[in-house]
Amino acid sequence: MEELFYCCECQSMCTTKIIEKPQTFKVKGREITLIAPVRVCATCGEEILDEEMDNKTLSMFYDEYRRLENLLLPEEIKAIRQKYNLSQVSFAKLLGFGEKTITRYENGAIQDLCHDNMIRLMESVDSFVMIWRERKGCLGYREQIEIDSRLRTYNKARIHSTYKAAQTYHSNLPNLYLIQGDIPNAG
Repeated sequence: MEELFYCCECQSMCTTKIIEKPQTFKVKGREITLIAPVRVCATCGEEILDEEMDNKTLSMFYDEYRRLENLLLPEEIKAIRQKYNLSQVSFAKLLGFGEKTITRYENGAIQDLCHDNMIRLMESVDSFVMIWRERKGCLGYREQIEIDSRLRTYNKARIHSTYKAAQTYHSNLPNLYLIQGDIPNAG
């Protein structure tokens, strides 16, 4: 069943179609032009308000702004937070942000560069541990135990990975001599 939308030009409910056309929008003072979908009246061609489509188009402009400014996308912020199994509120507290800040960023609000840099740092386990040691007291005891356990797991995995890499390196040493032509004197 086809959806009808109100056309101001025709002054009636009309069938519509979606076309793509260049649209320009300013995001934080930066003018961005994209090819975006627009709903138009099938009768007169007048643009029709479609709140759902307009919200998706706005998200496209925000994502393009993030790409141009090299900022994390909402799903990247969420992935970093989930890496440590933190709630949005706990992640914000740990970073020293307001309680709703991470929620807003994951829902599409554009973060400033300073917040983006702090979130990026948390991607590295080493950076996370450094912040964790200083700020873990801002979280509840149960959450502290869970995160400490997760960090021990990461540390064990890293030690195991380093050990395996060293084993591989040392087991290939005789082959490296052969490749380089520097065969050690066996006798």
